[in-house]
Amino acid sequence: MLTHLDTRTDHNGKEAYQVYCTVCRSKYWVRSLEMAHVCRPAKKPPTAIKQISNYVASTVTHITTGAQLREPEQIKSAYEACSSCEHFRPRENNDGGTCGLCGCNLFTSQSHLTNKIARATEHCPIGKW
Repeated sequence: MLTHLDTRTDHNGKEAYQVYCTVCRSKYWVRSLEMAHVCRPAKKPPTAIKQISNYVASTVTHITTGAQLREPEQIKSAYEACSSCEHFRPRENNDGGTCGLCGCNLFTSQSHLTNKIARATEHCPIGKW
């Protein structure tokens, strides 16, 4: 199922539409809202064991380097990059989400215990922040 997100006009005066597929969670631009979409298989999130391993490694690094936190503006900017990413998996209650690549929790709060983007030592697995 496609959801229309945005409309822009290119340098030739032609309209393009940004759409989001709620099935495969991909976001892309099309010239017509009637274009057919073939879902690409969604990447599977990491297993629970891998998520725990990632969290433990992140926490050890965070603590041993002084538990530095990002500023609220930096957290907001990183969250905006995450929430617009094709790998972002929003929570049903609209309270943040998780990264489909690393499985980490993502929020706009400064709570460094559960929020990857609040930790100054952490980075996006694909370099968006």
